[in-house]
Amino acid sequence: MTKAELKIKAKKILRNQLQKWLAIFSRKILDKYDPTIVGVTGSVGKTSTKEAIYTVLRSSKKTRRNRGNFNTEFGFPMTIIGDYQRVGGYGFWTRVLIRGAFLTIFPEFIANRVLGHYPEVLVLEYAADKPGDLKYLISIARPDITVLTAIGDVPVHVEFYDSPEQVAKEKSRLIEALSSSGVAILNCDEDRVLALKEKNRGETMYFGFGEKADLKVSAFETRLETIGKGIPKKPIGISFKLEHGDNFVPIRINGTLGRSQAYAAAAAAMVATSIGLNLVQIADAFTHFPVPSQRMKLMSGMNQSYIMDDSYNASPIAMNMAFETIAEIRAKRKIAVLGDMLELGHFSDKAHDAVGKEAANLFKILITVGEQGRRMANAAIKTGMLKRNVFSFDAAHDAEIKLLEILRKGDLVLIKGSKAMDLKLVAEAATKGRIID
Repeated sequence: MTKAELKIKAKKILRNQLQKWLAIFSRKILDKYDPTIVGVTGSVGKTSTKEAIYTVLRSSKKTRRNRGNFNTEFGFPMTIIGDYQRVGGYGFWTRVLIRGAFLTIFPEFIANRVLGHYPEVLVLEYAADKPGDLKYLISIARPDITVLTAIGDVPVHVEFYDSPEQVAKEKSRLIEALSSSGVAILNCDEDRVLALKEKNRGETMYFGFGEKADLKVSAFETRLETIGKGIPKKPIGISFKLEHGDNFVPIRINGTLGRSQAYAAAAAAMVATSIGLNLVQIADAFTHFPVPSQRMKLMSGMNQSYIMDDSYNASPIAMNMAFETIAEIRAKRKIAVLGDMLELGHFSDKAHDAVGKEAANLFKILITVGEQGRRMANAAIKTGMLKRNVFSFDAAHDAEIKLLEILRKGDLVLIKGSKAMDLKLVAEAATKGRIID
């Protein structure tokens, strides 16, 4: 065996041992401190929902959530052990394991004095990139409350499953994991999610815009600000009501657009009411809600334009929601910068054709990035979009240059694609970090 092969083998052994001990310490910590675990899953809206739940619950309870994309076999247990913002090398993981051992071995009153009190609530996002992922994460932390956001007809990561039904089956594991005293909180506006209610042994609650919702969103509006005569109004955020029983509260969220954040707020409110908070407390908490970056984040762009940065990830259902939002807003010109939707398997060609056709009917200019982006561009042209208004590139940097070249006052730009397409670079260049508040 060569030195290179020995090095690879040694890294694999270390990785397996790290995963093993992270899981062991996490299980023991949860047994010892017994926090309420809120599990969040779905094919779209997981992170926004997780952040909304965290914002509401932290106002009344010591709460921790997994940051960023710490939702897999390493980041997930790491969050249970400590509130880490980023990962590091061997020294970092050694410190994580030491903390895990300390929390496990020492009496609670000593651990609390040295490390601070352990959270009362953990809000954990459960990733299901491939079959079996949820089974493993559930073996570490079984939820007390499960929130299922949305799945869609062509879910993200479907490439690694036999069908969309298999994706739904994998997501349903988080409902099946609930005890008879657990609570499932489901999006009532999606049939594929509603069908999973039969998997629950405990109480089921619903959120959404529909009449079936126990926590209903109503009076949804895009908030606009007048900036001058003859100039389209400036989008600044959203407003809506949350209704529960005979009560309701108004909610305003700045710096974002679209119904996705309203869904996240409704899911968070349903979780909060299930553990005893009232609507007034919930509404007050949302005055401090920071919209997650790269998720329908509304920003001021160059040349007095408006940038909708939704570049974190993309799937057909997420694209449709973003397009619906853009359609509701007046602008001098609407521009789309769209990247490939990855991990769609044999659904990919059809899905990208559909997006291209929709884009042709909504946007004045289309800029695409990636191989499937070219497919979107061709579909847009075939649907009637002027060829001179369609630009296709292999890399995000080239799309960035083109966007900055054509960007004008009053333009509304949607930037969206799978994370690997690096469209966040386009958003950063077009905005230089200026957030609308």
